[in-house]
Amino acid sequence: MARYATLREQRVRATLPAWRQRRQEAPGARPVCGNGVVALNVYYVQQLWFDSFHFPDTLTPHFLTIDLPNVNVKAYIALNALSLGVSSDNTGGIMAAGIRSYEYTDTSGFHHVDVPIALAHATVHKCSKITFGVQGRQAFGSAVGMLYWFIE
Repeated sequence: MARYATLREQRVRATLPAWRQRRQEAPGARPVCGNGVVALNVYYVQQLWFDSFHFPDTLTPHFLTIDLPNVNVKAYIALNALSLGVSSDNTGGIMAAGIRSYEYTDTSGFHHVDVPIALAHATVHKCSKITFGVQGRQAFGSAVGMLYWFIE
C-alpha cells in the first residue's frame, strides 16, 4: 500500500505547477500564489469609505486618519463612484483618492512618512497611523478602501 501511495504522489506532483512543487519541497516556506506573490496570514479586515462627497469649484481635500496598534497592514483605497462636472469657464472636474501619510516603528525608532503623490496601496509594517484622502473639484463621488491586518 505504501508503494501505491508513493506512486500516486509522484503522479500528482508531476501535474502540479512548478511554484507548487517548490513550495512542497521547502517545508516551512511561506505560501506562494501562482504569480509569485507571497500569500498573507490575514487576521483582521477593516473597511473604510468616503461616502457621497460633492466638491465645489475649488480643489477641496477630505482626510480620514486611522490609529492602529502597531500592526502590519496592507492598505488600499479606490474611487467607486464618480461624476465629473464642468465649470463655467469650461474647466473639467477632477477627483482622486489615495494614501496621504503613515507612521510606523522599526528598530531605529518612530517614522512619519508624508507621501508626495497619493498611493493607491501600501504595505506598512508595525503601522501606528495611516491617513487616507480624497480631493476633487467640480465632482461628485465616493471612495472605498480596506486595511488587511496580517502576521508575517
